[in-house]
Order: sequence, then structure tokens, then C-alpha cells
Amino acid sequence: MKKIILLLLQYFKDNKKDMHHESISKNLDLRISPADFHVTIHFWMSELDKYSDQHIIVKPDDGGWSLGQLYMHLIESTSFFIDQANICRCNNRNQNKSMTPSAREMFIHNALPDIDIEGPPSNALTTQPSNKELVILLLNELEIKHIKAAELTLQSLYRGKTKHPGLHYLSAREWLHFAEMHMRHHVRQKERLEKYLQSHAYMFPAG
Repeated sequence: MKKIILLLLQYFKDNKKDMHHESISKNLDLRISPADFHVTIHFWMSELDKYSDQHIIVKPDDGGWSLGQLYMHLIESTSFFIDQANICRCNNRNQNKSMTPSAREMFIHNALPDIDIEGPPSNALTTQPSNKELVILLLNELEIKHIKAAELTLQSLYRGKTKHPGLHYLSAREWLHFAEMHMRHHVRQKERLEKYLQSHAYMFPAG
């Protein structure tokens, strides 16, 4: 896995100057490196070491997600974002359409706003994972999917876009960038859930 990431990093460096398209990456150092995603997804993997199978299914009193549901949300939504990138890299549809000004600011700052963002109604149907092992398996599969999509996107001559419900039109590179930003955005939610568990005597291992 590390060898693949290093090879793709070098490919990204060598080909960055050839990425000409009418998108935000024309003006910004757009980060779609598999190494960035690798760091973020492995943070989420390592955090699972702190939890038991019981920890990840406890729901807070306000009816929000459990830790397990948060992980499943990240897995399902990130897989969707990668699917969108794979669509964009195969055609030129919507290539002249744009993201919203607020979305552009988000990409410039490489982060979602530090606010709670209400998702679609389907979020209420997010499933509980049966155990940690399943979550780890799905995260590993997700990383491989992202690596493959990044490699094929860098090789593609197409500059298509698909519409995000809030941000409007994103290219393949922008969908892959957004996938990593979205995972980082949910770290604060994870920390709130951990505080809830600790306040209800669900103890984590030291360190």
C-alpha cells in the first residue's frame, strides 16, 4: 500500500503542471494526493483502537448518531463522492458549470466551515455497524477505491462535473478533495461523542 501511495505521489508531482482545466484547480494547489487521504483515513482507523464494540453503538440522549453510525456515514458518503469523481473523469458534461462562491471559499481554505451542517433526511437511516472489524474492513476498501480513482483521474483528459446538492458543480479532482475535507470536518463530532461516552462512564484505554 505504501509503495502505491509513493508512486502516485510522484505521478501527481510530475503531472501537476499539465492539469489544465476550467476549474478551481486552475488557480489553486488542489490537493487530491492519495497521501493526504491516507493520513486522514488512517487517523479514523487508529481512533477505533480506543473503542469497544459496545462503545460504537451507544447513541447520545439527543437521538444523534452513535460513533458507529458516524463511521458508517463517512464510509457511505465518501464512497459516493468517489463514485462522482469516477463519473466526471469519463466525460466532459457540465465542464463549464461552476461551484458556488461559498464552496470556492471552502476549497481555498481547504476546510468545511466550523459549524454543524444539516445533512439530507436519509442521514436518519444511517445503519449501525455490527462490530469494529467490519468498520476497519470497509475503511481499508475505501482507501483502495480512493487511490484507484485518484490515479485514473490524474490520467484522464476529461473534465466533466456533477452537481453536489449544496456546492453545485464539482470536477473529479474537486470531489476527491472534498472527500478528504469532509472526513476531517467530522472529527469535532467524534470528539463530542467521546465526551458523551466518558460522561456516562464509558471509559477508554489510557493514551
